[in-house]
Amino acid sequence: MPGVSTDRTFTTWLDDVEDQRRAAGLRRELRPRTPGDALIDLASNDYLGLVRHPEVLHGAMTALRRWGAGATGSRLVTGSTTEHELLETELAEFVGAEAGLVFSSGYTANLGAVTALSGAGSLIVSDAGSHASLVDACRLSRARVAVAPHSDLDFVRSALATRPEERALVVTDSVFSADGDLAPLVDLHRVCRDHGAFLVVDEAHGVGVRGAGGRGLVHEVGLAGEPDIVVTATLSKSLASQGGAVLASEKVRAHLVDAARTFIFDTGLAPAAVGAARAALAVLRREPHRAESVLDRARDLARFTGAGTPQSAVVSVILGDPQRAVDAAAACREQGLHVGCFRPPSGAGGHVASAAHRARDARRGRTGADRSRADRRPGGSLGVSILVVTGTSTDVGKTVVTAALAAAARKAGLSVAVCKPAQTGVAPGEPGDLAEVTRLSGVTAVVELARYPEPLAPDTAARRSGQPMLRFADVVETVRALDDRHDLVLVEGAGGLLVRLGAEGFTLVDLARALDAPAVVVAAAGLGTLNHTELTIRALSSAGLACAGTVIGSWPDEPGLAERCNLDDLPAVTGVDVVGSVPAGSGRLGSASFGAAASTWFDDTWLKATLTGL
Repeated sequence: MPGVSTDRTFTTWLDDVEDQRRAAGLRRELRPRTPGDALIDLASNDYLGLVRHPEVLHGAMTALRRWGAGATGSRLVTGSTTEHELLETELAEFVGAEAGLVFSSGYTANLGAVTALSGAGSLIVSDAGSHASLVDACRLSRARVAVAPHSDLDFVRSALATRPEERALVVTDSVFSADGDLAPLVDLHRVCRDHGAFLVVDEAHGVGVRGAGGRGLVHEVGLAGEPDIVVTATLSKSLASQGGAVLASEKVRAHLVDAARTFIFDTGLAPAAVGAARAALAVLRREPHRAESVLDRARDLARFTGAGTPQSAVVSVILGDPQRAVDAAAACREQGLHVGCFRPPSGAGGHVASAAHRARDARRGRTGADRSRADRRPGGSLGVSILVVTGTSTDVGKTVVTAALAAAARKAGLSVAVCKPAQTGVAPGEPGDLAEVTRLSGVTAVVELARYPEPLAPDTAARRSGQPMLRFADVVETVRALDDRHDLVLVEGAGGLLVRLGAEGFTLVDLARALDAPAVVVAAAGLGTLNHTELTIRALSSAGLACAGTVIGSWPDEPGLAERCNLDDLPAVTGVDVVGSVPAGSGRLGSASFGAAASTWFDDTWLKATLTGL
């Protein structure tokens, strides 16, 4: 085709991407199960062990014979049967809701509910730990979206209180699929009610496990049937089938029938799946002890693995490295156990996970490692295109590390840009951190979006100076624009990871999540760094974000006992490798000397895999 380069075909690109993923330990393979598989299953979603229960199989076969193999059409045409209506009534009664509506999957239930209840001119506040289906629903909603740090009630309260929009939703998992912790539903609901917002709760990992007889966390905490709560659920975990449901008021149900696109335009759930789910629900109602048994088994597994006391069926062992997770899962397989293994982008770092009788679905968590500019990079390589640089505190060397990463990437032939959303403690006209980055690395594509003269957190400094606060959307838009024009964009934070940068208290966590970007953590060398670094990396992990590595921001010429021990202990304590250390005083070097030495301060394998992908 005229004007189209043929020196790099689409197929060649796919081959190169596969090679890079394989080298990084991120290549996935399908492993078809066989009927005679003798492994003990700790990796599936069949929490209650009902998938082969005789009554569940009979329910599926009865519906199959009565209605046929498929639903034959959308729910509004020919895809609704009396079996569907019975399931909706039974599910609603079980969780204490007024009405129910069945979708073809839990994913489509979340997409349909969130998009139909929001839209342009509304606000959605989404927990950073929400499942990918809620994240995608937010993206499709056309609403303004504020991503709250994990279980941060103050952020939710502030976002709702200061919103200009009339309508607002708060969306969250009840049981978070990455770590199995519980959402503070009572407090969230109180905040929502105080500020006139609806609360949408995904009970995918709650129904069948939490609450009396498995009625879910919403029911357990006394919120069942509240008119401003919308519950979504899946039929593919505790109920051993397939499909999803929205359980709410009659008014919400009627609205979704008219407005939920994943309900209107999707073929109805297959009758066999409906029959199986109804039968599984009947077993659970007759045998409510199954829900408590799941939690008992989860506690046993946690004791065996050394994990913390679980609050749900999810038992997660975070290893911090994709290959370690793969190796651990393989070792379990050799011992006759099938456990889940989750690596980016399914989870941050590497997880080996199991759940009670079955295993967890570690779905949330995103990373920028798969995002690349392969058509622009040397050799079409696969590498990170946006990298966040954060610190464990102030004065740990973030700016010099940012300059070193920029210099190393430039030396590898990459086009680099650096963004510092907020600069504090520097007067107008004075050189700030980005001037130092340019001086040391030679990178001239630098962007500073706000500057405040007092050395305070950016939101406090803005408020005191009377200047406008940074807007989250503006920062995201700026970084994405830089990303479109450069191979690598480095985003340097201000102070620590959770420092509030601007309006509505957004942090570097929110930026990293919105940009699908992993983070490098810059740490001090001396006393206190183990605690500070572990807390920072835990905050990243709880938000579902990947930590690309730890870098010592200023390594002394003559390290003492504490420094030497910390270098060995940091990976063990945090589960993340120390991938570099910048010699103390490097910021005083000239540009040529700094640029020549910068790449030697990082682990060569890490630098190639994470930054350049070569």
